[in-house]
Amino acid sequence: MLRNHYVISPGEASTLRTSIQEIDIHLRSLDARLSRLITELVETTTQRNALLDQRTKHLSPLSLLRSLPPEVLGEIFMHAALDDSQTRLRLSHVCRHWRNVVLRIPSLWSTLDFSDQENTREPVPPSIEQTISRVSHAGSLPLTLKYEPLRSPPLADFRWGARERKEREAALVQTLFKVVNKDRWKSLSITSQNPVDLQHVFSGYYVWDKLENLSLVARHAWAAATKIHGGDAFCLPRLRRLSLHLDRQDIDSHTIDGRPFTIPWSQLTALDLKTDSSPKEYLDILRECVLLEQYTLAFDLPDPFLNNAFDPPISMGKLQEFRLSSSEFPINFLSSIKTPVLRRFDGQLAGAPHPDDRAGLTGGDAPQSSHPLSR
Repeated sequence: MLRNHYVISPGEASTLRTSIQEIDIHLRSLDARLSRLITELVETTTQRNALLDQRTKHLSPLSLLRSLPPEVLGEIFMHAALDDSQTRLRLSHVCRHWRNVVLRIPSLWSTLDFSDQENTREPVPPSIEQTISRVSHAGSLPLTLKYEPLRSPPLADFRWGARERKEREAALVQTLFKVVNKDRWKSLSITSQNPVDLQHVFSGYYVWDKLENLSLVARHAWAAATKIHGGDAFCLPRLRRLSLHLDRQDIDSHTIDGRPFTIPWSQLTALDLKTDSSPKEYLDILRECVLLEQYTLAFDLPDPFLNNAFDPPISMGKLQEFRLSSSEFPINFLSSIKTPVLRRFDGQLAGAPHPDDRAGLTGGDAPQSSHPLSR
């Protein structure tokens, strides 16, 4: 009857109405029961969450972390947060005890990172007061600065645009070099697109007694914008690691972009060069770097060493890692350097050596397998 077009009688209609009333009564009973069950479920879930929270609080005093001496906890924090400002701040916000431990570890505060890395750059740039306070937490330790103007704001940061953040961080860096003694700096890694960024770094600072690591990436004539008076020169007596990526600028053993620099080339253990210097200037520098263990050389021009003589050959007796980036394979250069202890050679080369030049890579008459660059 319910599945066809049958026309029901008045008696059948009365029966259906009675059946509908019984169904409605049953539905109201089920709805009331379901409401009681939902209320009971909510109450039970709330009680369960409260018990879990209470259990967690009871477990907290039993945690092994509470029994760790502050010195051991500090060692853990150092491995977890060294050179990572975000992790460092998260650790300092867990509890009062952890914050006190973090604040008492100077090495966690000796690195100021304003580099363009999502995992290290803070979502909101610190104020000048906060930055100076962090420097004070570093105590008397040497300081490290990593500065690279932000190319785009972090995805989670909607309050700070790229321009506002860049201006604030540039002001922070300028303030740091005004208020922090130059003898505190051990390592500087600076990428600059504006000469103003570097004026406050080198202007008036001639002798950097403590600086051991220096990395500069400049896309402008930054040295020409610095203020050097008379015969003064920048002196870096303790420098051990140097990286220079300078666009359209010359460098030789005594000057950078025409400005006098005193760099202890004979003491360097790591050197990374990318400039528009002439082959002679490259070679003059390289001959002085007798202690180099790591060397990175990059040039975009055609092989600048193709028509240059190497007499005598360049001996790099301590070089262990050599990285080369070139638009053409510099066969004349590679065949004229002696690297007896080289362990790693990475080359990003657009060209390839001619088969007739393979002897050059092996150091002349020596078998090919005897020269590290051929391995």
